[in-house]
Amino acid sequence: MTRGVAIARAVATFTGAVFLALAGCTSSDGSSTSSGSTSGSTCLDDLPGACPSTPPSYAKDVAPAIQASCTPCHAPGGRESSRLLTDYASAFANRGPSLNQIHACRMPPRDAPPLSDANRKILLDWLVCGAPNN
Repeated sequence: MTRGVAIARAVATFTGAVFLALAGCTSSDGSSTSSGSTSGSTCLDDLPGACPSTPPSYAKDVAPAIQASCTPCHAPGGRESSRLLTDYASAFANRGPSLNQIHACRMPPRDAPPLSDANRKILLDWLVCGAPNN
């Protein structure tokens, strides 16, 4: 595959994820999970346009953000244990749905503490960068 084709596929995949985020999703039980998880009452359109020059580190930045905000539900025994986010491999495997749900302010759900603005930025930046294991 040529570099141009690889870039075009990556852009198409990213664009599809953005459209899905804008269209909205539901939880595994079919109910809406909108939370307005930013500090305001509306969801910000804060999806980064490109990967920052220094992507967030999975070990230093992303894993602690996931641990704080996601693993109460997305771990064995949690209400979304079918969508684990307990290690890099599971976070990477769920990167598309995670981007959609976080960007659309559907995760964390209404009955959970919201993401801090800093953790939201870390997660969105990391996901836009392709979820590197750095």
